Amino acid sequence: MVRDGVILPPPDALNSKQSAKSAAEAPVGAGTAGKPPTASVADWLKKVEWAKQVLPDYTEQSPRAQAQAKRQRSQEAPGPSAKKSRVQPGRSFAQIAKERILIGVLDQGNADGRIPRNQWNEPGPPPICKDVGWYQGNVKVIACDDKRSAELYKAAVSKIGEVYPGAKLVAIDWKDVPVRPRARLWIPSSMKEPDKLLLMLQRCNPSLPTHDWKVAKIEEMPSPTSQAVIILNKESLAPIDAAGGELNFGFSSVFIRVYKSDATPANGLSDKPAEEDITEEHLSVANA
Repeated sequence: MVRDGVILPPPDALNSKQSAKSAAEAPVGAGTAGKPPTASVADWLKKVEWAKQVLPDYTEQSPRAQAQAKRQRSQEAPGPSAKKSRVQPGRSFAQIAKERILIGVLDQGNADGRIPRNQWNEPGPPPICKDVGWYQGNVKVIACDDKRSAELYKAAVSKIGEVYPGAKLVAIDWKDVPVRPRARLWIPSSMKEPDKLLLMLQRCNPSLPTHDWKVAKIEEMPSPTSQAVIILNKESLAPIDAAGGELNFGFSSVFIRVYKSDATPANGLSDKPAEEDITEEHLSVANA
């Protein structure tokens, strides 16, 4: 029925929009509980047609079915690619990136930095290097698994800049590391402090160039004497050799013996393999 341009429900329709919608959503032939259905198919179709004209958002689906359909559409909608990207089987981008430092590789020869995917090749595995301590109190020792790792580490060190005032760090092959001669010294077991030992040697032997000697370590022994490892300089080798290895030490004397591998006054460099050098010194000179 149309009145003043407005569509009105048929006389047998329900009195309100809400009741009309409820009636339209009821299954065909549905009646009240325990009673046989009374509405005919034709009457039900009339109510549905009227509801479609009066209620713009009307659908024949139940509210529960509408909610389920909406949830399904939201799940199917594409989200940020980083969340849905799978870079490894069974692991998402977010899982792999968590608590890691990310870097990006781009092509500066392209205005957009774009790398053609079919041209990308992995640059190889990352370098494997380990900090294994100090050598002679001066040189940081890094052990690399292979030559490639060593070369990459050298390149990285060359680019880190002035990490402390005046620093010019460089990583070089072990054969090129300047090695100072070393010696063993037998001292009274009561002498336990490296600084006091070095001061005693310097004051009691003013003719020796001891200005840059270092005490690498003092090894306590179950005897009246202990052994100390001393890092010397090349200038000390000839005077020590001339004195037969005997040095003044207070009112008595102590004996020092230069490592055989370091006892060449011409250069004072060790020709021993790096592994033997480091092991012999036990890398205990970090605080020397």
